[in-house]
Amino acid sequence: MGHLLFVCVAIGLTWAGFVSMFAYRPDMTKSHLVQVTAATSIFLGSLGLALTTHGLLMGALLAAGGITIAAFVGRRLSLPWSLAFAACSFAAYLHVAGNGP
Repeated sequence: MGHLLFVCVAIGLTWAGFVSMFAYRPDMTKSHLVQVTAATSIFLGSLGLALTTHGLLMGALLAAGGITIAAFVGRRLSLPWSLAFAACSFAAYLHVAGNGP
């Protein structure tokens, strides 16, 4: 059950990057767009695995936990650091849950 925290952290730390995809501004740099793309990939992958592996109700609770983490931590970390921690958390979830190499 402890591995569920990893998916919550991955969802929470990539939420801000995922949402910023819908607020495109012309002054966004290419590196920021790459970071947003990576955040979106990690967010959707984490959410998809949470829903398919643990069912709709538990997946929704994991997503809600991730959004709660985003509310508390999301703005305190810059996007590159959030992505680094989220990627490590997602990789740990894949490894511990048996979905990865």
